[in-house]
Amino acid sequence: FPFLPDLARLEWKIWEAFHAYDGPPLRPEAIQGISPEEWEGLRLGFQPSVSLVRSAWPVLDIWLERQKKSEEVNFEAAHRLQRVLVGRRELQVRCELLEKNQFHLLEDLLAGKTLGQACERLAETSDALPPVTEWFHRWITDGLLLTLHPPVSPLSL
Repeated sequence: FPFLPDLARLEWKIWEAFHAYDGPPLRPEAIQGISPEEWEGLRLGFQPSVSLVRSAWPVLDIWLERQKKSEEVNFEAAHRLQRVLVGRRELQVRCELLEKNQFHLLEDLLAGKTLGQACERLAETSDALPPVTEWFHRWITDGLLLTLHPPVSPLSL
């Protein structure tokens, strides 16, 4: 069962998401006054329940099948990469499969990179223009975003 370490990591992230203390989500009105020039330097703060899991195995599929009897389980567990977003909305922990570009953008933003830095990497690795606006809308609607941190002015250092 070579997928077990990744499955355990997913289970742990789900447990952490359930027990995390999430704050009031970012309200859509908070982004209305941001100028296009300011977006590049923004850092996004996500709810404490938000995390990512990447696995060479279909760990989310395996985790979702865990309640079934072994003879009822029917999927291919061979190397099949999955990228999973774990988060909570109110008291419901949710796991969602992400495509590569959205996963990489979230990975960079969760690591503390600015929006400009994360989008730069996305532009370098993506063949087509990804639907970033749709992703942001969904993150706000789902309550995953907590804060926006304005760029630090060099004069304030």
